[in-house]
Amino acid sequence: MKRLACAACGAPMTNDEIAFCLHLHGGAAARFLCVKCMAADFGCPPEHLQKKIGLLRNSGCRYFAETYV
Repeated sequence: MKRLACAACGAPMTNDEIAFCLHLHGGAAARFLCVKCMAADFGCPPEHLQKKIGLLRNSGCRYFAETYV
């Protein structure tokens, strides 16, 4: 399986980070960012995005049901 890296810092992407990027872009994400870089883009703390990821995963979002890495 191909390993994805953050487009900004090069850190390896987690399954949740990939699913979150896909969720935000309606499944058509052109680039993937780790939570740290995404939080910097949005101007919020990474913990805020981690909480959103948990809510989406627990709500049954289809992107979080897939295995990407």
